[in-house]
Amino acid sequence: RCAPFFIGLYGEKYGRFIKDYRFPESPSWNRIRSMLPPGRSLLELETFWGTLKDPKKCNPLFYFRDATFLSSDKFKADESLFCSSEKSGPLTSKYPDRKTDFSIGYAYRAESLEASKSMLDLKRQIIKAHGLDCVLMDYKCTYLGPVDQMAVVGDLDEFKVHLTKNLFERIISRFPPSTSAVDLLSIEDDYHKACLNEQLRFRMVGRKELLDAVVEYCLDPSDDGDPEFEAPPLVMHGKPGVGLSCLVSNVVDTLRDRRDFKSDVVIYHFIGASPRSRNVRTILERLCNMISRGFNFNFVIPTDFVNLVTCFELLLQHSHKSRGNRLVIFLDGVDQMDADYHGEVLHWLPVKSHARIIVSMHTSSDSYQSMKRRYGAGIRDLQVPDLTVEGSREILADRMFTAHRSLSIKQMNMLMDKVEGRRPLYLMLAASEIMVFSSKQPDVSTDTRMDNFVYRMSPTSIGLCRQTFMRWIEEFPVEIFGNLVQDLICLLACSRHGLQEDEILELISHRDPRTFEGSGLDYPEVPLPRLMYVQCFDRIELFVRGGPRWSIRIVQFAFSAIVRAIQKTFFPDNFDASKLWVKLYSFAIARDRARRFTSSSAANASDMVGDAMKNIGTKNLEERYHSRIAKYLRDKETNNEDARASWGGTFPRAVKELPYHLTQSRGWSRLEEVVLDLRFIEAKFRLHMGHDLLQDLVLSVQAKAPEAARTGKWGHGHKRIQDMHRFISQNFKKISSDASSTFQLAANNSSSSTLARIALRHWQDGSIRQPWFRWLNKPAEIDPLILIMEGHTAPVNRVRFSSDGLRILSASEDSSMCLWDAFSGELIGKLFGHYLPILSCAFIPGFGGGELRGRVQSSDWTAISASRDKTMKVFDLASGQEVKQLKGHIGRVLCVAVKSILELQEDGELKRRLLGATGSWDRSCKIWDLDQDEVLHDMGGPESTNTCPNSAGHQNTVRDVSFSPDGSVLATGSDDETVRLWNVQTGEEIKCFLGHDNAVMSVDYSSNGELVLSASLDGTLKVWDTSEPGGGADSFFDKTSNSWLKIRKEILTLVGNLSGVLEGRMASDMETAVSAGKDGTVRIYSVKISPHHMLERKRGQLVQIPPTVTLFGHQGSVNTVAVSPDSWRVTSAGEDGALRMWDLGGSGVPEKQGHKLACGGLSYDRFGENLVSCGQDGSIKLWDGKQGLFLREVAKKEVQYNRCSVSPDGLRVAAICQDGVLRVYDIKTGKPIITQRHSYLSCSAVSFSNGMGFNIATGSDDGTVKFWSADDGTLKGSLDAHVQPAGANRMRKFAAVNDVSYSPDNGQLVSCSSDMTVKYWLRAYDWSGDPNAAEDFGQLKDDLGPEEKRRMNRKKLVNVKRREKEATMTEDEKLARRKKQEREMKVKAAKLESDLTRGLEVEEESSSDDSLLDDNDIMLIEKALDEQEEEDVTLQTRSSMPQKWRLVSTLRGHSGPVLSASFDSAGKRVLSSSADGTVRVWTANFEANSPKKSDSRANTASSEEEEEAGHGGRSQGPARNSCLTVIDVHHGPVRSIRCTPDGAAFFLVSEGIPGAVNASRGGLLTVWDAWGYNQLGSFELIGRGVGLACSGHTPYSVACSDEDGQVYVCSYGYQEPFIPKPTRALPNPLRPSGFCSIL
Repeated sequence: RCAPFFIGLYGEKYGRFIKDYRFPESPSWNRIRSMLPPGRSLLELETFWGTLKDPKKCNPLFYFRDATFLSSDKFKADESLFCSSEKSGPLTSKYPDRKTDFSIGYAYRAESLEASKSMLDLKRQIIKAHGLDCVLMDYKCTYLGPVDQMAVVGDLDEFKVHLTKNLFERIISRFPPSTSAVDLLSIEDDYHKACLNEQLRFRMVGRKELLDAVVEYCLDPSDDGDPEFEAPPLVMHGKPGVGLSCLVSNVVDTLRDRRDFKSDVVIYHFIGASPRSRNVRTILERLCNMISRGFNFNFVIPTDFVNLVTCFELLLQHSHKSRGNRLVIFLDGVDQMDADYHGEVLHWLPVKSHARIIVSMHTSSDSYQSMKRRYGAGIRDLQVPDLTVEGSREILADRMFTAHRSLSIKQMNMLMDKVEGRRPLYLMLAASEIMVFSSKQPDVSTDTRMDNFVYRMSPTSIGLCRQTFMRWIEEFPVEIFGNLVQDLICLLACSRHGLQEDEILELISHRDPRTFEGSGLDYPEVPLPRLMYVQCFDRIELFVRGGPRWSIRIVQFAFSAIVRAIQKTFFPDNFDASKLWVKLYSFAIARDRARRFTSSSAANASDMVGDAMKNIGTKNLEERYHSRIAKYLRDKETNNEDARASWGGTFPRAVKELPYHLTQSRGWSRLEEVVLDLRFIEAKFRLHMGHDLLQDLVLSVQAKAPEAARTGKWGHGHKRIQDMHRFISQNFKKISSDASSTFQLAANNSSSSTLARIALRHWQDGSIRQPWFRWLNKPAEIDPLILIMEGHTAPVNRVRFSSDGLRILSASEDSSMCLWDAFSGELIGKLFGHYLPILSCAFIPGFGGGELRGRVQSSDWTAISASRDKTMKVFDLASGQEVKQLKGHIGRVLCVAVKSILELQEDGELKRRLLGATGSWDRSCKIWDLDQDEVLHDMGGPESTNTCPNSAGHQNTVRDVSFSPDGSVLATGSDDETVRLWNVQTGEEIKCFLGHDNAVMSVDYSSNGELVLSASLDGTLKVWDTSEPGGGADSFFDKTSNSWLKIRKEILTLVGNLSGVLEGRMASDMETAVSAGKDGTVRIYSVKISPHHMLERKRGQLVQIPPTVTLFGHQGSVNTVAVSPDSWRVTSAGEDGALRMWDLGGSGVPEKQGHKLACGGLSYDRFGENLVSCGQDGSIKLWDGKQGLFLREVAKKEVQYNRCSVSPDGLRVAAICQDGVLRVYDIKTGKPIITQRHSYLSCSAVSFSNGMGFNIATGSDDGTVKFWSADDGTLKGSLDAHVQPAGANRMRKFAAVNDVSYSPDNGQLVSCSSDMTVKYWLRAYDWSGDPNAAEDFGQLKDDLGPEEKRRMNRKKLVNVKRREKEATMTEDEKLARRKKQEREMKVKAAKLESDLTRGLEVEEESSSDDSLLDDNDIMLIEKALDEQEEEDVTLQTRSSMPQKWRLVSTLRGHSGPVLSASFDSAGKRVLSSSADGTVRVWTANFEANSPKKSDSRANTASSEEEEEAGHGGRSQGPARNSCLTVIDVHHGPVRSIRCTPDGAAFFLVSEGIPGAVNASRGGLLTVWDAWGYNQLGSFELIGRGVGLACSGHTPYSVACSDEDGQVYVCSYGYQEPFIPKPTRALPNPLRPSGFCSIL
């Protein structure tokens, strides 16, 4: 691998002369023999062959040592001490009593004068061929003396610097670093190209006919001219080691060389060629990208498995439409794929396609069996047989020729007579071993020793590998190399995707060989020398797969047979027990939940698990190697053994592989620490490994089962890992789109949940430092929802668990069935076959499939479906293909059930029999023999087909069927309101239960067969005792009560559903029942029967059981429920088409914090201490704004409140109602203060003005904005604000006003409306842009006195002068003044509250602030007042004049109704949000944008120039109310927007959650930088967002609400104790850097 470089280190020794070169007699060596000069030493021969033969092809560096150190006194002294003997050479000392093994002179001086001349001549040749640029002449060194029996020289600084510098320059020039971005697809392609070239190195023998057959299939012109022609894939199969990969590679090479195939697209994929090549998801992703790139498609390639399957099929279809280009896909070794998504059964491959798809696999694999079941007799396969005798001999001859060896015919025949003697893999391994043996013992080709060696060789590839491993260990003695060979091959076998060479060196060096008998985790000080590794790697190079030459070499075994051989050799105990935990997984669950079973079954389960697991205890050798890899990966990430990993992504392989190795090593505590670290979760998703993380968590949960079965304890860690899996499954799409939201999503969980505690731990120790929303009033209960599974496009009619609870089957109205992974919620496959909706489905227990390698698998790999098309179909779930079809009903088939029973035959043997039962709309119920596909009994229905000897059967539609546990009895439920039991053997009716008042929709047997649960449209579920006689209630005379009583047949009646029950299921523990209701709920009942219940039943009383838990979440009715076999989970589905999995032991949906109906009004007081909310349930509530606690209800009235606003003093709240009335309440007493009607239409906008002497503005659906006095409620003005756009309903004149907002100085107002505009208004007395404005807004009343006129004019001039002074203030001065004003405002508010409480009369204070004015300013103001008295003109105050406003601008740009608008804290910008999902920020500079007097009266829309400004993007300056920016990142309407009081950020609340499973259902609260307009954080709402309010400085107090009435009280920022309090004043919020400084 280092061929381009040559380094020569030359001293004085020339080496031993070689007079005669020995070459093999083969003619291939003649050229080499003629090139080598005779009589030279090995040193000169190596130099000649490496550099002098062809100087232009190498990059040499030569170093000639200076020999002056030989003249030093120290060297001469040691040389006189140690001398060389002519006979025995350097091993003789002239001092016999001194034991030494070396001679100084012999080690450094030339052997003779002739050798010295030859060495000098060699140096001259080097300089002549390469010049002095490549030579360092006479580098200095110093003799140090003997060290560890070796003569050593030192002081080599000049040599080291020169070597490092020159070698590095040559490496960079030969392999320049890449400056382009990393393309994962190109990297993956390079791996497969390298694998292809590696296979082509070996000449293919004896496969010419097979190669021609495959090429003919690829070039088959059958589809020419027929656009509908489709062909199935070509399946190449054979025994392991027959050379499938070599054949595929040669076919690809042949197609590339053909002229008629140059323009076609050939894609090849070798399983195992790269670390990412085994996962079906990454395979599909690569294939889709390759097809899209080859045909220049512009497809957006998804990343999840389900969408990748769909995308792959679409690309295959589109590739056929691209005429002139063919598509050929080769997939080699598909049976070696990972078990993730069950990809090895190839259910993701299309049945037929226009492309040519060639797959190769082993004949005995599950993949081939799946393909056979899928295609049946129509399978297009090509079997690759063993080699012929001639082919086998040719392979052996070729391999032996490369080593210049040969085998006799007898020896070849001995090899070919072995079990795998005619398979290329075995022959190559055997030839390699023979070459090693012959190299140690030359001239043995015809010797009996070679015959004996060949005879003793193992007959199989695995056995031959084991012999090779043993030979390697013998060649590397433990005393010198330790366990180097064993470590190397075992580490490679344990690695999932191979190891890098540097990793191997560090892993092997992590432990000193002498400590192997201990824990195996000790570290030496010196790493493994690379030379030792190279010696070992040379042995295994034949067994490993190479990669691209430019890449970091990843070493991994090329054949699965090698890994199996290592397992049998070094991990025999673990290999034999590897499938043990697979079979005992269900028993582990049984033992853990033993209290839910009967005592006998629990004891049996416990004994079986204990006996089976007694040999699994301490860690075996394989687990130790996994521990070593895990420790290495963790140390690489942390760089400190004791430190916690930061998971910054510096070592991605640790993030990818660590959970797997911790699971395999049973390092449960370490595993828990890693996978429960939110930083690790974030790193996984940031590196696009989210799918891998889900699979790792599933594997860890399954791997924990055997140990839990042995110990009887699952432990808290196991549950926490399950909780983490639930969290990631629920939020997978959200975290994938934004990995940084992981911490926020975890913190949003209930306080008692695992994820919330993990987030709290990160927050407390400061390991995660980021601003976040702290939900203050979140519920304490844990949400029982585990997963939401979406895949159907229509309502779901039935869901069922497999017998082991690992998979879920669902049937839908979209005529499909879906197979789901019950742990991850991933869609495994989708089944089609019916042309009408599928009404029911069921797993067929223990039929088909079998165990798949690598993970726990169910034996239920076949399912049956019942459809509206009157048929039943049996499907193979592994392949997704229909196995058979059953017909017999004359109406739609509504239900199906399957039972496997054992029958005793006449010969005394037990035979398994598979029975099925169906119910139909034709009133019949049939029992089927599924083995023979025939009807055994037909009960009910038409008389001509009824085979029941004692009953006419049901008189109406049969809705459901259920077998008893032993399969002897069948229960049915019908629209005739009855539950009937039937004898399965004879078809006779056993009994009939009466009691329901409407159709019976489902029946279900208990696990012990003693009870039957029925569900009815009468809204009840009933529990029946099967031992009781049938019929209705029996009557008897009770002497105690002197009355007739009834003995009811039902034991319990489960009530609580508001409408009909569509299905009921009983858990296997017989203590819990679950119902699916038409009211959209899932209700859980406790059905444990007590003596009290039996007593009430005997007394004729109806024993009614209410639900213990009610689960909400479905949109529409819930059609079906299913309980897992372990009684832990329940899955429900219904009209919304989604499956929901719930925790059966949960406490129900958390209680809502807020209002019963939608809450649209939220408002903080000025200081953020209190929060007021109002809802459509007619209530106004008060909350603690800092802690989020509900304090009390302020008011309750039979109206619907839309919005509310708290007065600046915090004493009053104004609420606007659906009936158009404004109501103002005292917050303390709850008494109404003001009640005024705005209009007879709904009102949706209300806002208090700021400061003292405030007013109230309201907006209505009639398009008007009205102004009211906050003191007595008098109307002070009205605006016809919003005219409906042209083309709308002309019966209405105005468009609804959705929001109004005052500026901070109350001089400006914005209103927004459904007419898609925002209007910007200016109060009359604050209009300073036009000196004649007073003429437009009215003169003073004549009855005003001179003193009042002067006071009002003085106030106006003081405000103008104050603004001039403020413009010259520094930022720190402004901040200090603002804080002083806030303190004074608090004092004034407290005094006002005290005066009002005592009933004192309060005088209005002047709002002018002259604290900034000096004496000169006061003098100028007084002079101006004297001049104004002569004109007798002034403006009216707020309290004395009617409210009059001028329209300044109409802001246009939104494409939907504008729902909210507000000012920023400085009044310089307007923020608006709309139903179009956008937010716009506008300038609000009225002084720069004042209209002329000629158009000042136009209370209408703006000019065309203004409209253009409104549609503009980000502007550089405040030009005429231009739009500064547009934020368009929301998934739904943005309902409300508010800016923080410090102006640093603004909050939005919107409908919909991007990336959520049900994106249109929830809501989203987001926070944005007010200057950079970047999103800083987000918080999810359960319902659609409606209301919003914020207050305070960072951390901000923010509250929002949704349409369900939930109120969310949060704080946002760097929460304590993350960051210390700032020691300097906060910057001015108007500066763009303000928010950055605050954070």
